Parts: sequence; C-alpha cells; structure tokens
Amino acid sequence: MVELVVPPDLIFVFLAAVTIIASILALYMKLYLMSSLVTVLFLGGWWGPSFLPQPVWFIIKTLIVCTFIIIPRGVYARIRVDMLIKIGWTRLLIIALANVFLTVLLISTGLTTALGI
Repeated sequence: MVELVVPPDLIFVFLAAVTIIASILALYMKLYLMSSLVTVLFLGGWWGPSFLPQPVWFIIKTLIVCTFIIIPRGVYARIRVDMLIKIGWTRLLIIALANVFLTVLLISTGLTTALGI
C-alpha cells in the first residue's frame, strides 16, 4: 500500500498562496465596485441607446472606467500618494476652480439657454 505523505512546508505554501489570491481578488473587487459607483454617479448608470439592453450598457461603462483606472497604474508603476496629492493641489484644483468660474460666467450671462445647455 502506498502512503501519501504531505510535507508540512507544503501546507504553509498553500496557505500563503490562498492569502495572496484573496488579497488580489479583494483588490479587483474594490476596483470594480469603485468603477460601478463612478458609472452610476457620473455616467448615467445603465441608461444608454436602446439597441442594447440596459445591463449591457452598465457593464460596458463600468469596464471602460476600469480600463481608465488600470492603464495609469500600469504605465506609472511607482506613483506615490505624495505625487497624487501634489497633482491634486497644483493642477486639478486649478482646473476645478476654472470650471466653477466658467459655469458662473455662463449662467450669469444667460449663455446656457442660448447654447441649449
């Protein structure tokens, strides 16, 4: 009779692999959840042209947002939190303030009704 002997180190390798797989799965679940929230809040959710069902539009929009999140992570592999904060304060804040002033200007001059916005 042949007896199967499992070395004890193999069990620890298996448990380490399960931990790594669970953390990677949690990372991608968080990515998909964040992308679906962006889709619902900013991209109109499941609404789209009528030639495709609404759940298909939702999945397409969510995968596009996932792509736009994954590509910078692949291109800039060593981006740090302080870099993101610097970009937020130096560039994105200026763009956001310009957007607010442009919106106030368009509303105060009445161009929004003339342009159909």
